[in-house]
Amino acid sequence: MSLNVVPPGKDLMAALSTLLSGAEGWISATGIVEEVQLRVAGAEGARPLAGRFTLASLGGPAGGPYGVVLSRVGDIGVDVVAGELSAARSLGVTVWLMGSARPAERTQAPRAEESSGWAAEASAHAEAQADDPYEDEPPLPEAGDLVQHFAFGLCEVLMAADERLKIRDLKGPGRIREIRLEMLIVHGPTEKDGKKLFRLERKN
Repeated sequence: MSLNVVPPGKDLMAALSTLLSGAEGWISATGIVEEVQLRVAGAEGARPLAGRFTLASLGGPAGGPYGVVLSRVGDIGVDVVAGELSAARSLGVTVWLMGSARPAERTQAPRAEESSGWAAEASAHAEAQADDPYEDEPPLPEAGDLVQHFAFGLCEVLMAADERLKIRDLKGPGRIREIRLEMLIVHGPTEKDGKKLFRLERKN
């Protein structure tokens, strides 16, 4: 797993393209964004959204497209929108790459800042996976899976990174919470509605 930060003021889509050049796997991201353009079902082209949003979740294959859930405080509560991200400007976004990473096939030499940082982390991650003696460890919840939390009930996993999960309850008001797997006992998975379902119990 690799991690990087898109600093404030950067074009998010261009930054993701640079950071993930040559990478393969699934990415997730959270942070704050503005100047958002979103594709949604039933609308022609991308629709611009004015103002700043919390990027509650971003997910998709390394090369895109990226599905997002955005939220902000509105006149009568919290407004939540979702769709396919076409454009956005970062106000501080953290990005995780989950999966394998391979060197990009380039027609020219990479810039020094590209070859260090993300590419170095991705290469180290791939080597660590190849030598990992714990390949048969029990599976853990990933983005898109379901969890039955001992306190919060049935929830959908929005983001999974470093044994931290962002989950949204499916039976209540849709509240988003962050939990740490190291504090829990993970059982499963089983299957529910075509998705993996994990049961989470509190450690004594």
